Amino acid sequence: MELTALTLINVQTLLISISVVALSILNFCFVGHALLTFAAYFPARSYVWQNPGQPWTPPTGREHRVQLGYDYSPENMILVSTAFSILAGLFGIAGFWIAKNSPKLSTLWSASTLSASTAAFVASFVSIIVSSVKYEKLAHSTCSWSAGRYTNSRLTCTRELVACELVNFITDTNWADNRRACRETKGARVTLVPLTVLTFVLVVLYALRIHMLRTVKSVDESAEERVERLQGEE
Repeated sequence: MELTALTLINVQTLLISISVVALSILNFCFVGHALLTFAAYFPARSYVWQNPGQPWTPPTGREHRVQLGYDYSPENMILVSTAFSILAGLFGIAGFWIAKNSPKLSTLWSASTLSASTAAFVASFVSIIVSSVKYEKLAHSTCSWSAGRYTNSRLTCTRELVACELVNFITDTNWADNRRACRETKGARVTLVPLTVLTFVLVVLYALRIHMLRTVKSVDESAEERVERLQGEE
């Protein structure tokens, strides 16, 4: 019964680990492409502020310019948490093969994977909170269209806010490009939610796995002790 349950847990951890790696790679693609897009088209610099009432029409008379700067902490935290997640996923995939081919290392590797999964879960959970709070805070202060109404205003934004809220006020680039940049930056933050859930499930499964491995080991040792005792009595 224990071995059957242990096999089921091994298969579940493998499938979830593969999902974590796939989502992590997707998130790296989201962030990486967004970084290239912003470096090429929306760098931190001075921009002519378009008419808020008609985003595609530049203001008449003297140019109304604003200085755009970025708060990079949300993207940095997303990258760090995604790196922890892909590491936990790779540990989990390797752990499946170690369990099959080297049972003696299985408990030690499970403990290492449990630590990696815990770190990934904590990092992803914290990143969700920090990036969401930062988004809401800046959206209602230094990165709103009202903050750009004054000449030489300094806007401090996340890339997601610029792509999804302000890009049409500072440039007349293609609408399709703007929407894609918005989807990528928002997708990188939203993908943290399933990563957090999956890494938490990995933590639970590996905690159960370690408990079951120790239980099986203690049962085996007890059986060996009984055999040795019976042999001694004979």
